[in-house]
Amino acid sequence: MASMLAFVFYPSAQKRAQAELDRVVGRGRLPTFEDQPLLPYVSAVCRELLRWHVIVPLSIAHSPTKDDIYDRMFIPKGTPMLMNAWAILHGPEVYPASDPEGFKPERFLTTEGALNDDDVQGAFGLRRRSCVRLHFANSMLWIMVASVLATFDVTKTKDGRGNEIPVDVNDSDGFVSHPLRSIVPFAQEVVKRKS
Repeated sequence: MASMLAFVFYPSAQKRAQAELDRVVGRGRLPTFEDQPLLPYVSAVCRELLRWHVIVPLSIAHSPTKDDIYDRMFIPKGTPMLMNAWAILHGPEVYPASDPEGFKPERFLTTEGALNDDDVQGAFGLRRRSCVRLHFANSMLWIMVASVLATFDVTKTKDGRGNEIPVDVNDSDGFVSHPLRSIVPFAQEVVKRKS
């Protein structure tokens, strides 16, 4: 869902990724994982999707197995602790580029156009407490984004008079971020076959 919203609201990022796919992969086949090292902008789009729209904004609760002290604070054994992934991935301290709320895949590229070292770990937890399936999730996100962009132009649909129909962008405020309306009608509205 976040990828479709990003492509609708940030068409320049969609077009740039599609141009990279057309240049590297061509139009005769779908991208494969072997193409991934040659598609740094598509990979940057995936990193920005993870940063821009965190699915689990407060991560998963963990608790210490014994009493501990951190930064002069006593933390009793068993205390539930949450990491605010949304704040980490939107904070100007970590992402000082202008507009941390905006969708800017370029923040993950070097000046030469290669991927930088920021792998958006906060989206999957941190260090030893990272999600065990983060590599699988990253791979599935990449192949989905690359395949959609190679095949479709994602745009707002138009009504019978040719006017763009506004896209509803309301998400839940709960533990897991999800759209408040069904993804199926939304996807049918915005995905058009790429020419």
